[in-house]
Amino acid sequence: VFFIGLILTGLVIDIGGGPNHDRRGFRYWKNPGAVAGAGLEPNHIGVDHFLGILTVFVQADFSFQGMELTAIAASETESPWRNIAKAICRVFWRIVIFYILCILITGMLVPYNNPTLLNGSGTATEPPYVIVMQRTGNKVLPHIINACVFTSAFSAGNSFLFAASRVLYGLGLRGQAPKIFAYWTKQ
Repeated sequence: VFFIGLILTGLVIDIGGGPNHDRRGFRYWKNPGAVAGAGLEPNHIGVDHFLGILTVFVQADFSFQGMELTAIAASETESPWRNIAKAICRVFWRIVIFYILCILITGMLVPYNNPTLLNGSGTATEPPYVIVMQRTGNKVLPHIINACVFTSAFSAGNSFLFAASRVLYGLGLRGQAPKIFAYWTKQ
């Protein structure tokens, strides 16, 4: 729901539906450009842009973690051959569609050289959609977006806690971890 809301809000702002009625279109794909170079090959612009794309893939690969949770959940699922295959296929296509659409909309709304996006402090400054909402003059949506990002991070931590407990339990049953991890309550 969060990603659908971001995509729809981004499209509305992109076609001029924001409070300031600024129609952005693909403005930032022309100036400064659609793809940032990695800065490794300044003499070969095409190669540098390709390396920039590869750099983004390396930095964003953490977002695709979570597919392994379906394998861990398979131990507690009815007819796992059928249900896990369906779940993996659905999760894969949801990730691909939502991430590609969010990347496209984000690229239309915020240039890659935005100083607020890249302040170099080493901390998570502002998500791109918060920058967009602040630029359009919206006072409430940046706080809602930050709350959703915080909730998503908390949810990811919760799912990894579940995965860690399942893995430790399995290792305890096999004798590859201390026996205390194989303990299971009756409730």
